[in-house]
Amino acid sequence: AAVALFTRQSTLDELGLRTPTLDAPWTKDEFMAALDAAKDSGKYEYPLDLGMAWTGEWYPYAFSPLLQSFGGDIIDRSTYLTADGALNGDAAIEFGEWWQSLFTDGYAPGTSQDPAARDGGFIDGKYAFSWNGNWAAVGTRAGVDDALVLPAPDFGNGPIIGAASWQFGVSATS
Repeated sequence: AAVALFTRQSTLDELGLRTPTLDAPWTKDEFMAALDAAKDSGKYEYPLDLGMAWTGEWYPYAFSPLLQSFGGDIIDRSTYLTADGALNGDAAIEFGEWWQSLFTDGYAPGTSQDPAARDGGFIDGKYAFSWNGNWAAVGTRAGVDDALVLPAPDFGNGPIIGAASWQFGVSATS
């Protein structure tokens, strides 16, 4: 299972955003510009749904790829014995500051998110973008005529999704 960024083609068109591809994913600046454009449009409750109503394994599963794209990690992968230097290094701190800004600056709902909004908010148009898993693709396609599944943004160390599904022929827009 993989996580990716869901949106609509009409959202990208309306906000004047390029469609990222596997070869040219959005950079951090482009991703933030997309969130700014969605926020400034006034059309959405929040620009981005991160699934904060979900708990447990969702947090490390869904969010460690973003941390890793920043250059941090949840563990030192040279020994797998410590998080020191990985989870508290400069890149991880930069990620943490950016992550916090998503909530403090009104880009995403926090942990008080209504679970019903997590399950159907993107389909209902409450969010411009949704960070979700491939398991949401069928329901999203059924509820959104022009749904797109975009590659993860590249925050400086490549787009990371936590799984290898992209290499098996799943296109960024399928």
